[in-house]
Amino acid sequence: MGNTNLEYKEYLANENNFSKGRNGYKIKKVTVHHMAGVLTAKQCGNIFQDPNRLASSNYGIGKNGEVGLYVNEEDTSYADANLKSNRTSVTIECSNSETGGDWKVSDKVLNKLIELISDIFKRNGITKAIKGETVTWHSMYSQTECPRGLFTFENGLYL
Repeated sequence: MGNTNLEYKEYLANENNFSKGRNGYKIKKVTVHHMAGVLTAKQCGNIFQDPNRLASSNYGIGKNGEVGLYVNEEDTSYADANLKSNRTSVTIECSNSETGGDWKVSDKVLNKLIELISDIFKRNGITKAIKGETVTWHSMYSQTECPRGLFTFENGLYL
C-alpha cells in the first residue's frame, strides 16, 4: 500500500489526531474535503499538529497545487466524523481559491486532486470512480456543508 507516488511534503499530524492502523478495514474510497480557506499544504498541516485539534486528514492539496501528507495511508485520519468512513477512506483536504460564497477551488487544485485520487485508486485496487461510493465527500457523513456545493470549481465544474 504505502503513500502516494506523487511528490509531497510531510507535515505529520499530532498523534492525538489520528489512530494507528485501520482496525482491519481496507481502503475502499477517497473522501474529499475543503479547507474553508486559501491555504498552503503546510498551513493546513500546521492545524493538524495542534494536539487539541482531534481532527486530521491523510492528505491536503495547497493553494499552489502542492501535496501535503498529514497521516500515513496505513493509519486512520479523523476527518469524516464517522469512524467506519474514516477507516475505509483516504481523506483529502483541498484549498479553496476564495473564502465564502461557493468556496471555489482552483483548476490547479482540481487537477492535483484528480492525480492524487488516481494514484490512491491504483495502489489500493479501486477500479472505478463512482460518485457517492468510491469518491465521497464530508457532508455525506456529518452535518456540514463541506465541501460546499459538492465542490464548485473555478471552471464551473461541480463534483
